[in-house]
Amino acid sequence: MDNRAKGVRSTTSLFVGADVNAAAVKAANLTPLPTKERKIVVVARTKNTEALFFEKPINRVTKSRPVADKAWHVEIQPFVEAAYPPYRVGMAYYELSKSEKVTADKQIAVVEVDTNQVYVGDGARALLGLPNGVCRVKPTLNQDYKIYVESTSLNRHLKVGTHLLLLTG
Repeated sequence: MDNRAKGVRSTTSLFVGADVNAAAVKAANLTPLPTKERKIVVVARTKNTEALFFEKPINRVTKSRPVADKAWHVEIQPFVEAAYPPYRVGMAYYELSKSEKVTADKQIAVVEVDTNQVYVGDGARALLGLPNGVCRVKPTLNQDYKIYVESTSLNRHLKVGTHLLLLTG
């Protein structure tokens, strides 16, 4: 609204996560996803490009992650198939780690680092202030919350060392 008052007609990027805090989550009346219906895993890969291995699900999202070679990545379908077959489109949410174009049909998940609560759905999208259309989002350095975007792809490249949220229920 501030930009509109200044005469700016549109924006092509939003900074996501800067205004997410405990008060905003409480005010949005979001219901956390039950622990049994989701798993958060670390994306991992061996040096052999054909062999994938799966680390045990982690109990908590951490503020730091292992440093990984930027060139290393895995495709989402084979990675999930190796761990929790079968892969279903929409069951995996990748961690927002770089600027991404998010369409209106993609769900957003917000994970509170301290309590490991996961909030998914339209309320999470509204919490971040995302419009109903296509927008470009950039991650911010909010140490208390991690933002995840639903993957509707079979071949999305996941960076090694990032987290992946899987809906199992």
